[in-house]
Amino acid sequence: MIQSHDTDNGTTRTGENPEGKEALDSNLIHNAKMTLMGELLAGVTHEIKNPLAFVQANMGNFRKFLDKLLKLIDTYDDLELPDETKKEIEKIKTEINYDYIKKRVSEMTDRSKDGVDRISKIITGISNFSRRDTDKYEAADINNAIDTTLEILYHEYKNRIEIIKEYGDFPPAVCNIGKLNQVFMNILVNACHAIEDTGEIRVKTSTESGMVCIAISDSGSGIPEDVAKKIFDPFFTTKPEGKGTGIGLAISQEIIREHKGSISLQSREGEGTTFTIKVPLKR
Repeated sequence: MIQSHDTDNGTTRTGENPEGKEALDSNLIHNAKMTLMGELLAGVTHEIKNPLAFVQANMGNFRKFLDKLLKLIDTYDDLELPDETKKEIEKIKTEINYDYIKKRVSEMTDRSKDGVDRISKIITGISNFSRRDTDKYEAADINNAIDTTLEILYHEYKNRIEIIKEYGDFPPAVCNIGKLNQVFMNILVNACHAIEDTGEIRVKTSTESGMVCIAISDSGSGIPEDVAKKIFDPFFTTKPEGKGTGIGLAISQEIIREHKGSISLQSREGEGTTFTIKVPLKR
């Protein structure tokens, strides 16, 4: 509710700000949908885990069996066989294009196994990311948490953005890792979107005076000074309508405050942006 003054007659009336209310309602609905999607996603990933583990184990065994079969076939080349038999074998190899099949089937098997392993990492990452113990603080590996988030975001940067990691060596931090994952997600997504074509994102972790420092830098377009001042304001966004809610960085700032830490940014238009997060190693 807001107070508005009628300058013609000096009266004061109470009214609503419809635009602000619509924006708030829209974002509340969006948040409710995202919460529901998170719960559904957690259930789906749980159901996928067992059949995925089955396929993953089978792919490993298939590669071993394939190597043995190829070894058996190649052994015939070293045997003292009658010339006619050798000619027949070579004829069949030529007809079926054996050399090409041998090369391709090995490549296809390896790529399939890599694909299944990647799916497994993504599923594990989503499971860790969507954990419901939102108020639980415990020792967690910050570097591993960032890796998990990067696995989930692979589709955002693959084939166009190089991820450079400069991880420090330090003990696990006592934190709410689920919420920190949300912060990493928000900042890394923004970094990917800031790079229109190709570029790099650099993630550096270290410790300083009992604090874990996480610096996430991108080689994107940078943020103008007038925009940078508003970047943590709730509902502020520079993205087109329907592409952003303007609450990601505001929520991130609140999460870092809950951890008794800080979040800041340095940016120059046309020269990229660096977000620096600091959280205590211990509660």
